[in-house]
Amino acid sequence: MQLALLLRPSSEVEERIGRVAAESGGRLRRVFAEPIPPADALWSLIIDADRSMSGQLIPAVSATAERRGMDVGRLLESGRRRTRAVAWQALLSELRPQGGTVIIPGPEHLDGLATSRTTALKQLSRIHAQTRLLYLPEPVARISQTDAAPVLVGQFPVKAFAAALEVTSLKAWWHLSQAGLSYLRTDVEAVLCALIEARMPTEPVEVLDEIRVRLHRTTHALLIEVHESENHSHEPIPDLVRQRCTRVSRCTAPTGGTITHAEIPLSDTTPSPAR
Repeated sequence: MQLALLLRPSSEVEERIGRVAAESGGRLRRVFAEPIPPADALWSLIIDADRSMSGQLIPAVSATAERRGMDVGRLLESGRRRTRAVAWQALLSELRPQGGTVIIPGPEHLDGLATSRTTALKQLSRIHAQTRLLYLPEPVARISQTDAAPVLVGQFPVKAFAAALEVTSLKAWWHLSQAGLSYLRTDVEAVLCALIEARMPTEPVEVLDEIRVRLHRTTHALLIEVHESENHSHEPIPDLVRQRCTRVSRCTAPTGGTITHAEIPLSDTTPSPAR
């Protein structure tokens, strides 16, 4: 399990895993838990400080990094890779001699292990013939969010100004990494930057577009919603967005402005371009 993804105390999750193991006719041999990477802990402090400073800190960090020729997102991702998937590799080593039953809190815990969920499942299936995978059942009082409705990965505002693309990339990366979806960063960054770059004025203007980005996940896809304060519903969606996504749409928001929806699959497969 990934500690950063737990919605309940780890001790409670371990207890539930032990019960499922017993109900399956076995016993809990060992718990493998991915630690929270130091880069994530550091960035969470920056995110909180940015909120208290009315969104001024991250643009300042981004601008400073740009002057020094650094990519903050890639720097943080590099820091995450150095500590990520340690428990996963230990689990694979444990299974290699004789297999066993792997009990995971939920499928999202297979995301972000230096590879995609699909590849992680293939690794499990090939490690030993006697290996099987179980997910913890949802508590009776709680409906599975993954099956019932899209789950919010993150949301953040953006102003269409000079550092908008860098700020968008950093904030999107943070939310994706927290949800175990950092392997989608390239596609998500490309889609968001294409949409936001279209709103960045080439000349001084009195009113800048106020943009809000929302990221949701379903069982099979990441849903991107970009709400713009101005009405651009008559404008075509950039070709790059259609190439990266399986579904795209644009409409006038009920409260005014424009909403653009885009969908990226949670898999290793190359999506068929949206029409």
